Amino acid sequence: MDLDLINFETLLAAKDSALAARDSADWAYWGLVLNGAMLLISLMTFSIAFYAINTWLENEKLNARLDFKKSVIEVKNALFWMPDKFVYETAIAGKRARLGYSASFSSAGIEVVNHLIDYSIKFEQLENSIQNCMNYWILTERQLSGTTVETLWFALQDAHDKYRGADIDKTELFKAINALYSEEFVYSKKYKKIKK
Repeated sequence: MDLDLINFETLLAAKDSALAARDSADWAYWGLVLNGAMLLISLMTFSIAFYAINTWLENEKLNARLDFKKSVIEVKNALFWMPDKFVYETAIAGKRARLGYSASFSSAGIEVVNHLIDYSIKFEQLENSIQNCMNYWILTERQLSGTTVETLWFALQDAHDKYRGADIDKTELFKAINALYSEEFVYSKKYKKIKK
């Protein structure tokens, strides 16, 4: 009888042990299922974050191109008020008049001095708009390298230098500006690459 009791108790202990093992396996299984679900949620979160970053980056690239194009139009607007032929000495004289070096202009009438000052202000507006355009070109971070836009940008810079040097009139500079800003490069995905 004692042997049967010991066997029965052993059998009960084995049963309890088996039930504990089954419960442990159930917990491990459901833990694995939950870990798998968490992995899927993490992968979905990563995918959404990756998509959001790429969308943001594309938007920033678009904004850089848009700002560059706006700055080209700003150059055109500043050039509109400039004379047909630029005279650098007149702009410098106007700058001197604005800074109060009026002793050299004592014999000139007020209209002449005001004309010189106005000329100087317009020249500074043109130069500031060109500088602004250069800054936005840098911010495009070579998105437009090797395209017709890059060629037209360099042509605009060259025309601007020639206008400042009185080698060309503003009509030629307008042509360079119009060629650049009429090029579709802001919303277009395909820029015209230059064939080498």
